[in-house]
Amino acid sequence: MWFSGPEFLKGGPEHWPIDISMATPISLCEIPEVRKQTQSFVLASSSELFPFSRFSSLTRLKRTTAYIIRFLNNCRKPKTQRQLGILSLNEINEAFCKLIKLSQQETFPDELSNLSKNNTVSKKSRILSLSPFLDEDKIMRVGGRLRHSPYMFHKKHPAVLSSKHRLTYLIVRYEHFKLLHSGPQSLLAAVRESFWPTSGSNQLQSNADTNLDYGEEDSKCKAETSDKHYRIYKPNRKKSKVKTENRQ
Repeated sequence: MWFSGPEFLKGGPEHWPIDISMATPISLCEIPEVRKQTQSFVLASSSELFPFSRFSSLTRLKRTTAYIIRFLNNCRKPKTQRQLGILSLNEINEAFCKLIKLSQQETFPDELSNLSKNNTVSKKSRILSLSPFLDEDKIMRVGGRLRHSPYMFHKKHPAVLSSKHRLTYLIVRYEHFKLLHSGPQSLLAAVRESFWPTSGSNQLQSNADTNLDYGEEDSKCKAETSDKHYRIYKPNRKKSKVKTENRQ
């Protein structure tokens, strides 16, 4: 409800506002061009893009991720085209590639940003000596000089991983059990078949010695043997091996 109305009603018609519909039309050629400005930003957050820390098994991590990807794909498809049943090998491999990319986005955001723009990594980057590049799946891999070697692609150009990332720990732990608790050198060689952890020779050796747990059964076995004071001694060497001769 208006009690007094707008101020221009108190004056004459010459003070009234001009009706837009009665104004002189302006040609499209006379309208100034407004150029669009595109701005891109790279957001780096300290929080995890994926809850890697909630998993203690690489197999469970890959299968859980594969089911999540399948669920998202099925939501976009009609019921007749949805994929059900057990996971296929392609689904598990796709999930593993996704996990590798997520781990690289968490640990190497600047390097990925430069490589995605067809630029080289910064001279201050810790992986500059690896000559990294992005493959067709947008996974950052080691460049090197083995391009013409007869090895498989993932062996010639292993994926770059941070040795301090949770995914790297799970991969090392998986290989550790697969190789029946082998030594650090064998473990590092097996991991480098497909991955290249930064500072691997130092970090992975300490992980193999101290940080890799042996599961619930092994921990129980260790507790029982410690309670019983059970100890395994190596047998004595043969007498022929330690025989000495008296020389006069």
